[in-house]
Amino acid sequence: MTTTAAGIRIIADRLADGRDIIYFDDAGSERPVDRAADARELDPRPATAHMRQDVLTGEWITVAAARSNRAHLPPAELDPLAPQTASNPSEVPDDYDVVVFENRSPSFGPAHHGVEGVEEIGFERSLESVGRCEVVCFSPAHDGSVASLPTTRIRTIIEAWAHRTEALSALPGVAQVFPFENRGEAIGVTLHHPHGQIYAYPYVTPRTQQLLRSIERVGPDLFQQLLEREQASDRVLIRGEHFTAFVPFAARWPSRCTCCRTATSPTSPASTTPSATSWRSSIRGCCAASTRSTRTPRRTSPPGTRRPSRTAAPCGCTSRSRRRGAPSTSSSSSPGRRPPWAPGSATSCPSRPRRGCGRCCDADAGGRPCCAARGVRTRAASADRIRSSRAASADRIRSSAGAPAPRIRSSRAAPADRIRSSRLENRMTEITARAVAGFREAFDREPDGVWSAPGRVNLIGEHTDYNEGFVLPFAIDRRTVAAVALTDDGQLQAGTTAEPGVQSSAAEGIEVPLPGWSAYPFGVAWALGARSGARIFLDSDVPVGAGLSSSAAVECSVSTALDELWDLGLSKPELVLLGQKAENEAVGAPTGIMDQSASLLGERDAAVFLDCRTQESEVVPLGLEAAGLEVLVIDTRVKHSHATGGYGERRASCELGARLMGVGSLRDLSVDDLPRAQQVLDDVTFRRVRHIVTENERVLQTVAALRERGPRAIGPLLDASHVSMRDDFEISVPELDLAVEMARATGAIGARMTGGGFGGAAIALVPREQVATVIDAVTKAFARDGFEAPNCFAVRADAGARRES
Repeated sequence: MTTTAAGIRIIADRLADGRDIIYFDDAGSERPVDRAADARELDPRPATAHMRQDVLTGEWITVAAARSNRAHLPPAELDPLAPQTASNPSEVPDDYDVVVFENRSPSFGPAHHGVEGVEEIGFERSLESVGRCEVVCFSPAHDGSVASLPTTRIRTIIEAWAHRTEALSALPGVAQVFPFENRGEAIGVTLHHPHGQIYAYPYVTPRTQQLLRSIERVGPDLFQQLLEREQASDRVLIRGEHFTAFVPFAARWPSRCTCCRTATSPTSPASTTPSATSWRSSIRGCCAASTRSTRTPRRTSPPGTRRPSRTAAPCGCTSRSRRRGAPSTSSSSSPGRRPPWAPGSATSCPSRPRRGCGRCCDADAGGRPCCAARGVRTRAASADRIRSSRAASADRIRSSAGAPAPRIRSSRAAPADRIRSSRLENRMTEITARAVAGFREAFDREPDGVWSAPGRVNLIGEHTDYNEGFVLPFAIDRRTVAAVALTDDGQLQAGTTAEPGVQSSAAEGIEVPLPGWSAYPFGVAWALGARSGARIFLDSDVPVGAGLSSSAAVECSVSTALDELWDLGLSKPELVLLGQKAENEAVGAPTGIMDQSASLLGERDAAVFLDCRTQESEVVPLGLEAAGLEVLVIDTRVKHSHATGGYGERRASCELGARLMGVGSLRDLSVDDLPRAQQVLDDVTFRRVRHIVTENERVLQTVAALRERGPRAIGPLLDASHVSMRDDFEISVPELDLAVEMARATGAIGARMTGGGFGGAAIALVPREQVATVIDAVTKAFARDGFEAPNCFAVRADAGARRES
């Protein structure tokens, strides 16, 4: 055992198959010095892999068949990086703070010796993949990341990095040592446990070779020159005495943070100088700036990575735009290079922090959120601005700078618009006719009338409604038609063209929740008081399970019909609340009021800006038609249901976060509260809270942008919303991510998943002339990845629920 100057204990041991394991105990740790022995019976270690050279680039690619036997996303009780228990024979025999051990199935090693000819280039060259690969476990806990750890633990991690870099650099044949944190299934990481690796390469990686060439050309003070330029930019995230974190000018990935030390800082951060404190704070801030879910690839490397001539490199903390795929079976020979499967970046330019990571939570040196430091409006300011504009007259709105044109089209509408309107009328005629015909066949009588209500697209503001926040949905030109008649037999009966047969229930004494699809129309009747019997027949062109609220379309078409037939005289806001009651209690889905509000209150070429706390709503012109933009819906055909566990779990997590933060709902938190929330909440709850807080902010910014600059200005906000839902709220799926990625890569101004998540649809804001190109690219990408073909179609903002006949 040894103890560093910082008080961190280092205890070396061996695993059952002879691999090294080193424990690093936090300063002041009370863990015993003696650690349990590894009592497992293990097979001999696999032979050293081999590496093959790509003659076109000179890169070495490791082929390590043994890596195919790794555990793949095991449950917490079988976590191979957790301390051993009687039921879990993991890789770590005893409890720990930080532990490092040799990888059981490495890309390099276990042999380590000099290799001749590694710098030469030729055809079909293969060499032994010598070197070493070590696993670094940052915490004994199953979940988390560097960003979620206290700075005392990060200091221990830094000591471990420095210790192992020095030790591995002394091994024969090692040319470069590269420690990194890696997380994400998309790059082949098969464990959720917070960990990283240390690679000891037998060669200098191509990216490092290019770095050394840049130093030769620019001069030995390259990093100092770079730092001076970046410090003078508006891309600085954290500025300290010894380190500066910034988004680089030429950031390769959608969210990238580089941490550079000043020229006067010591070479190694693992010292007892003030730079150690600065470094661990900086790396924590950098990782928080781009932290992602466990499925998101990220590599974080510290300075002090061994290079020829001991070149000091900056830390890089990177989140990459990618589609999720199968784990890789070979090891890239070049850390930090674009993986061969990674498509081009599909998000906005990462060199502008406010458009990069999709969150407003990164703290600057003063502890303030980055969004505040960069001039993003606070919620109060945005809300005041929006409220003040409500007093403006319609004429003033239309004449203001950047406002969209009036939504009434003239008779000189473009031919394409006229054709589309005609098709919509024909489609509604067909749906209405089918509903009436189905009603006659099912009930052998004529309906008293036909009513319809639209589905909706939520432009932005996901899962904020039940947190009393802000949403901005719009009704779409896909509708559900309800043919309805009253009866005096006290029976509710409902049929649909989607399923054979008729569902029945007594009108009186309905017990909720109700089973099956009829829970939606019968639930509405129950919520309205079920004044008599009724016959209901439904037809629709709103895709079911696509995140376009087909459920609200059913509820609102039926509630509008029964309100009129029962002569209840309810206002649309009252029908909104009754629709929510039906879905919450009769269906059992804990949704908010957004869907029903859009379906009942929508208007042509406009969105409904809704305050879910006060239930105040305002119609906000979109101006999409005048701007030549279409909203493209990409239905992934991955079905979802609000009544299943994921939606309810997210709502419960939000309620827990509000309770722990001492507020009535997450609406009461602002981005200024996020640093405190990160200290109070566990990592998962904090990320759920962060999504809601920043999503509320994005809704307000979107409304302001639509009024002041028009719809082409909202693309970055849509992109940021998707990143937040994918990584913080974790409600996306690979099909949705691929749809968004390809849409942005082929012309969309912005794109995001929409709806409750776990399947459904994505939306993309696309110039009219690019729609066919985007649809083609998305369809081909789905086929390439083995996904079911998506259903892509453009929608327009349409009027809310109404009587058709």
